Amino acid sequence: MKEIMQKIAQAEEQAASIREQAGARAREIAAQAEADATALKKTAAVKAKNLRENGVRTAQEQADADYRRALEKSAEDARAYADEFAGKTDSVVKEIVRRISLGR
Repeated sequence: MKEIMQKIAQAEEQAASIREQAGARAREIAAQAEADATALKKTAAVKAKNLRENGVRTAQEQADADYRRALEKSAEDARAYADEFAGKTDSVVKEIVRRISLGR
């Protein structure tokens, strides 16, 4: 009976030791998970900032290019209109110059 009690006491001591080791290991794992989560959060924030900045820069460059193209197109259209209109007014201008020259 004494031998059984000793074995039970030893088993209880081993169980307490295992429980203590498991608790320590669980705390280590939790601390490492917390450190990993913090590092991941920082990395994700940096990546998000870079993506946001790149997206804004790309959008600005695209908008600038679109604006330049639209401006060039408008200038071409204005030149074409002016050239067309100038061609139609040649006869009128000549008539006005003729009248002024003749004094009428």
